[in-house]
Amino acid sequence: MDIKMRHLQGQSLRQIAQVTGLSRNTVRRVLRDKAPKPFQTPERASKLDPFKDYAAARFLASGLSAVRLFEEIQPQGYTGSVITWRRFLRTRKAEAQAKPKATVRFETPAGHQAQVDSRLLRPVQK
Repeated sequence: MDIKMRHLQGQSLRQIAQVTGLSRNTVRRVLRDKAPKPFQTPERASKLDPFKDYAAARFLASGLSAVRLFEEIQPQGYTGSVITWRRFLRTRKAEAQAKPKATVRFETPAGHQAQVDSRLLRPVQK
């Protein structure tokens, strides 16, 4: 770090603050910390929070569009935009589509069953 290097070279807090454009308190805090603190996104409440359970259950059960579900949820007190609503349902749709794609492997002992991909078979020409 530039601040720590300048401090090791013997510059004062005031000199470092003037050169870097930071306040003396910020310079002091950086010098006190052994390592920089990782950034953490603060937890925020969403307008969707009270309606998420209902929306997910209703969407998975009926498969209605986002606009149709938006019209259902507005009388219940939802005050957000339809764009926010669509963004939320897009994640639920991706989850719902991923489940049917999962495959279960079926194994049989050698010589007990034959399987053929019929798309690869061609009619025999005479």
